[in-house]
Amino acid sequence: MRLAAALVTVAGCAATLPKQPKLDAAADAAAPAAPPAALAHKTHGVPGEIMEYQVDLRGITVGRVMVAVGQPGWIEGRHAIIVRSRGTSAGVLSAITELRWELTSTLDLDTGELIHEVGESWVKFNGKEEHDSFDREGDGELNVHAAAGALRAWRSRVGERAKADVTIEHKTFSVEVRDEARELIGARPAVRYAGIAHEKYAFTIWISDDASRVPLRLHTDSKVGAIDIELIQYDVDAP
Repeated sequence: MRLAAALVTVAGCAATLPKQPKLDAAADAAAPAAPPAALAHKTHGVPGEIMEYQVDLRGITVGRVMVAVGQPGWIEGRHAIIVRSRGTSAGVLSAITELRWELTSTLDLDTGELIHEVGESWVKFNGKEEHDSFDREGDGELNVHAAAGALRAWRSRVGERAKADVTIEHKTFSVEVRDEARELIGARPAVRYAGIAHEKYAFTIWISDDASRVPLRLHTDSKVGAIDIELIQYDVDAP
């Protein structure tokens, strides 16, 4: 966020941890011997929901991300939903550069897979402007919106693992997540997942432990310091 990949990817791809974090003995004892399940073939989102996230680097705000989930409909005979994300620079970073990116995904509600996606980005720095865009059809894979929907749909137990291949534009990453614990984020019950992308980029993500399954927070460590992406506002617009 890109839910989860500007959430997971921008943060996760900057991480420098070479190995998956060591899990505690109690969690290890609870872990099943079976290999990770496939995190696919389903999706979850609340139609009309709008999520706003704050992005902090070493405790300093550097960006905002908005995510909106549309209403279910039909596209070429497929039951589908549209998810949109928009990210902008903020705080200290906005004084240095103007950054904006957008991603719109059409997801198949029956399979959770990507049908179509359009992405666009704009960067203005030191008087120079750059613009990039892409538009592509899905081919049965998961993009970042689809991966976020699949994780939200996964009703896991502590110790269970799941994996998926996530395609960001034209590059595919293998991602594995493990259900580590139940805890509170603020006053909200949450599931804590430890994740690793491309076998070396580690991250932790918290998802609300309720019917909405809202992504609440993501944390990773990078070469320039800790990155935290946290939900600051959540609303649902009725149709």
